[in-house]
Amino acid sequence: MFGLMWSWTQRLASYVSDVNECQLDAALCPPRQTCRNTFGSFVCVCRDGFVLGTLHRALQCRDKDECLTGSHRCSRHARCVNTDGSYTCQCSEDFFGNGHTCLPRRAPQSKAAMYFNYKLSKRTKTAQSKGDRRR
Repeated sequence: MFGLMWSWTQRLASYVSDVNECQLDAALCPPRQTCRNTFGSFVCVCRDGFVLGTLHRALQCRDKDECLTGSHRCSRHARCVNTDGSYTCQCSEDFFGNGHTCLPRRAPQSKAAMYFNYKLSKRTKTAQSKGDRRR
């Protein structure tokens, strides 16, 4: 029986072909929606970054606020800024980076301070190595 059903389905498919309405007319769906082909028809679905909701008493695709929902991928040292259909990340004042990765800013040091820290690190290492020898 399954073999008969399979051959019947194959024969039917050879007579009936699907027309992809999405390829025929790019403007089938309203803004913020994209066309998805179905067999014999099509549907309009919200684009990434948008969700279906009621706006002005009509069912529309509205902006998904990733910052509000917490679905963003910003660093914990960054501020999330919602945009239409997406978001951006901006590092906090004391950090730098692309917003997804934020590293701490180091205060600029004078050459004298850098030299002092260098000498201090050498003195600390020398004192530690002498202490290791005594043990």
